[in-house]
Amino acid sequence: MKLIVGLGNPGKQYQWARHNTGFLVIDELLRHLDSSLEKEKHIFQYASVVFEGTDAILAKPMLMMNASGEAVLAMMKQFGVTPDDCLVVLDDINLPLGKIRFRPQGSSGGHKGLESIICALETHRIPRLRVGIHGAARSENDLSDYVLERFAREEQIVLNPELKRAGDACLKWISHSSESLMQEFN
Repeated sequence: MKLIVGLGNPGKQYQWARHNTGFLVIDELLRHLDSSLEKEKHIFQYASVVFEGTDAILAKPMLMMNASGEAVLAMMKQFGVTPDDCLVVLDDINLPLGKIRFRPQGSSGGHKGLESIICALETHRIPRLRVGIHGAARSENDLSDYVLERFAREEQIVLNPELKRAGDACLKWISHSSESLMQEFN
């Protein structure tokens, strides 16, 4: 069993916000696999899928970003998944818009959602796929304001094919080694 968790904030007001890039990748995967988030728990939503013969769960925490660890820990307990079998998909302000980077482990890099997960799971050994959100139109706003801004229309046009590429990386993660993912997608 594999678990792919896209990070974001719940609520329509955050739809297409930079910080919800993880949710956007999960949405892309759901479209690709012709599935939907039909099952809802108190603190997360999920869909059960099968890809190339492997059972997988696609999920979104339904808590605010900074409390993602609580939801991910609950998911892992419910589905019997270890940290090595859980891929976290998140936004990264330090990467150019749409650029993706896979790592099998590491620090939070200042991302509060990932930091919450690392604290809840008590390990840095959590595979993660970072998706760049640093657009050319980066404002001088406070970082917390910037990540909650919606992508501009022209940024969405650039981002859409990269969301598909990030979805492809997630699917490849289900059945391939970390090394092959880093070679192909980093």
